[in-house]
Amino acid sequence: MTNAGVRDLIIQKYLRHRSLDMQRHYKHILKQVLGAEYEELMQEKKYVDITGLVSRHQPKNPITEFVRRKMYQITTQYGECHRPTLKAPCPTVNACWRCEHWRASTDDLVYLKSDLQRVESEIKIAEDLGMIRQRQGLESDRNNLINLIKRLENIDDYNSLD
Repeated sequence: MTNAGVRDLIIQKYLRHRSLDMQRHYKHILKQVLGAEYEELMQEKKYVDITGLVSRHQPKNPITEFVRRKMYQITTQYGECHRPTLKAPCPTVNACWRCEHWRASTDDLVYLKSDLQRVESEIKIAEDLGMIRQRQGLESDRNNLINLIKRLENIDDYNSLD
């Protein structure tokens, strides 16, 4: 309400605070939370793409970075889409592992390892059922996942980044 420009006395009445001290307390907490979120948002982060190329991303503007993260959070299960927003609609919807614009960070290692286990069990099923084309596609996914995981586990060893 404060950020929307509502006066303190109206907020006090609406929230039934006995004094303005309570409101000041909440404003102080809000500043601390926003400060911590801002620091996290503006930190440089290292990523690996599907080819295993390691890169870094340093946000320049907190608002555009916040919007980018929140928008892409909807479109990717994990990892981040770094597709330029002015391009045509995404041709690989729900197939991010195969997209050149998808990036994963060490935050995603747990999910990538889980997916690797799932893909390996699906390869076994495809082999047992004689599903050659499905197995080939799954093996390609497995190789991409292995490459991503290895690079992310050793990401700090890569000093010369793009």
